[in-house]
Amino acid sequence: MILKNPPKQLCILIFYTLFFSFSETSAQSDERYIIKMHDSIVGKQALTINNGYFHTNPYAVSNGRYRYYTTTDNYIKGTVVYENQNYYDIDLKYDLYQDILIYRPTAESGNIGIELIAQNVDYFMLNNKKFVNVGKTVSPMITFIKGYYEESLNGKNFIFYIKHHKDRKDVMNETRSYTEFEDNNEYFIFRNDTYHKIASKSDIIALFPDLKKKINDLYSMNKSLEKENKYLFYETVIHKINYLLENTTHP
Repeated sequence: MILKNPPKQLCILIFYTLFFSFSETSAQSDERYIIKMHDSIVGKQALTINNGYFHTNPYAVSNGRYRYYTTTDNYIKGTVVYENQNYYDIDLKYDLYQDILIYRPTAESGNIGIELIAQNVDYFMLNNKKFVNVGKTVSPMITFIKGYYEESLNGKNFIFYIKHHKDRKDVMNETRSYTEFEDNNEYFIFRNDTYHKIASKSDIIALFPDLKKKINDLYSMNKSLEKENKYLFYETVIHKINYLLENTTHP
């Protein structure tokens, strides 16, 4: 007899039977392969990651500046750790306007996905960038740290975080109204158990006074980049400071 909708327990039994058989005959049974095989056998509908609200995008943009992390409103492949479970190569989209991570269970659902419950997300990966749910771990007393942060650098002396965000602006042309989203990122260094917001050269020098001359030089060398692309500018400067700290005995 063929079961069109086999019970979950039977699916799990089949999975583990296949897993142990596979483990004896192949060296490719790493964690990623095992988890993806399990998800395929049990079925995506049974996964806890499917809990959440449906996500829709009501904003019509005129300049291609979407509210999402990527330059379009398309889903891209990524990884997420949700309720301590790893999900690999799934369709994700990161809404920077509302700080929401969206998951699409199947391509057949089109552009409609599920807004993941933030408290259940530990971190996710998009475009080889790691986004950590820092707001989940900090004290409620620290009100200026909320939600997801790109962990740009995790060094011996400090961690460098980038808070991606987009501001919304409504515009009007001759026939209709549109929405534009502009980047408005913030930058933080976590050092000595404290989060420090970085918004100027003096903020960085205050954290690394021994590197004052080097920091001034870095700002001078990257003056044009600072005007053109703040994100790349801070990545360049902070990563260089980390290199100096880790490789220079006497700065």
